[in-house]
Amino acid sequence: MMYFVDANWITGNLCWSMPCMNGGSCFGSAYTYLCVCPMNYSGALCEKR
Repeated sequence: MMYFVDANWITGNLCWSMPCMNGGSCFGSAYTYLCVCPMNYSGALCEKR
């Protein structure tokens, strides 16, 4: 089994700053991220109820 490491994950990850609010889950790399919001929350950072 082989594992590949994306260089973006080595240099940094925007999710380290915990940008998602209200329990949102962050998925990202050094250049972009995506917040997946819990039920009843929306917005780019899960900031809207």
